[in-house]
Amino acid sequence: MFNTNEFVKLFFYSQKGLFFILLLVKCFLISYFSILNGYLNVTYMSLDSSILVFATNNLHKLDEIRKITSSDLKIISLEACGFNQTIEETEDTLEGNARLKAEAVYKATGHPCFADDTGLFVNALNGDPGVYSARFAGPKAIDKENVALLLKKLEGIQDRSAYFKTVISLITKRDHYLFSGEIHGTISHDIRGSNGFGYDPVFIPHNYDMTFAELDSATKNSISHRAKATAALLSFLNTPN
Repeated sequence: MFNTNEFVKLFFYSQKGLFFILLLVKCFLISYFSILNGYLNVTYMSLDSSILVFATNNLHKLDEIRKITSSDLKIISLEACGFNQTIEETEDTLEGNARLKAEAVYKATGHPCFADDTGLFVNALNGDPGVYSARFAGPKAIDKENVALLLKKLEGIQDRSAYFKTVISLITKRDHYLFSGEIHGTISHDIRGSNGFGYDPVFIPHNYDMTFAELDSATKNSISHRAKATAALLSFLNTPN
């Protein structure tokens, strides 16, 4: 028979023992899931690396893509990896230009690399500016000049339907891969908004009454052509080999 003092001591030590066991279990689970998370995010990634070069020095693009992607993946620019060559976009398709840029950077640096090319395709202009969107008003045209030319060409035209398309080319030591995303909408009659870049101030996505440049970055980055292409890229990278 236990007396009162013995019972209290047994209860006290059994509680401490149980707490210690639970603490050990907790530590084990934390370590296990940390290791598992690292395995899924690194070992399973088709890159065999947690660093990915984005073949651009366009800070707008770089910032946008970083906001869309996970913080587990370190995306660096051409400048950050020491690549300072000029890559001319000489192909006549988005796919061709994206691959051309990705291959050039991969060969020079040895790092897995992705490049994108984006175009605005306006139906009333037979798909223009399309692959030439960045230089629509000339080889050294700036965004405002390209937008101004677009609005001028659409003067008096009722059909203002258009779509953005982004193509991403990924080059790794294993192979070459392509991913794309589109968003459809219309071209506004005037410039609206101050966010974004490129043709954002005149592109109104379907089911919205604001241009990309009027939308906040979180909204734009959840529906944009680049977001869709990037989602396809990330889905691929996180697929077990």
